[in-house]
Amino acid sequence: LNVKKIKKIINFGTMMQHYNNRKYNPQNFYSATKESFLKNNVFFKKIFLKTKFYNLKLHDTYGENDKRIKIIPMLAKCYKNSSIFNLTSKKLSLNILHVDDVTHAIHLIIEKNIKEDNYMIY
Repeated sequence: LNVKKIKKIINFGTMMQHYNNRKYNPQNFYSATKESFLKNNVFFKKIFLKTKFYNLKLHDTYGENDKRIKIIPMLAKCYKNSSIFNLTSKKLSLNILHVDDVTHAIHLIIEKNIKEDNYMIY
């Protein structure tokens, strides 16, 4: 990092690291590896004092070219086809994030003098 003069490192975390709203409760192996990388950054911060470390926590993302089955494209498809969309629970909450919002957050960190920290993008 010092040789290449890297000024900023942006790490992406997931809210799955906080399953059931706990400080750290990984929902799966993927979220456990995200937490491990975050712990490694504590070490790197001590060595690379001129590099700023950012951790962006994301909820569920979606975008135009996303091929995964997601709720927003599914709702749009049902609307377009005049079909019914059934939810299985009345207690569902929705916190989705368009990929454009993620790239906007990245651009802000790169272009502005943002304090290094953990940020939740929603």
